[in-house]
Amino acid sequence: RIYDEQGLQVILRDSEVEVGFVVDEHERLLGMVTAQAAAQAAQQGGTSLNALMEEPPLKVSADSTIEVLLAQVSDYDWRVEVLPVIDTDGKLVGQVHRATLRDLAPGA
Repeated sequence: RIYDEQGLQVILRDSEVEVGFVVDEHERLLGMVTAQAAAQAAQQGGTSLNALMEEPPLKVSADSTIEVLLAQVSDYDWRVEVLPVIDTDGKLVGQVHRATLRDLAPGA
């Protein structure tokens, strides 16, 4: 986890991370920060987390069935390889990787 001066957190769940999810003190999902944006900010002397944060292109509900999840992402263009999974309160409870969904798809 990475914390900023306002108490926001970036949760990095993998060592080779493409995207980190930004949560508040209650772990509610606020946005995401791509590794590319963070690297560019570091090269330019840094910037605030709020300036780097963007809206996730898609959020996945923790109570979705596999069929609903696959239908939800069927037309998704996969700008990022990992999607946040949130509960009914908007709390980040996990993530789903493109490769996992590909393995679950019919005919995989």
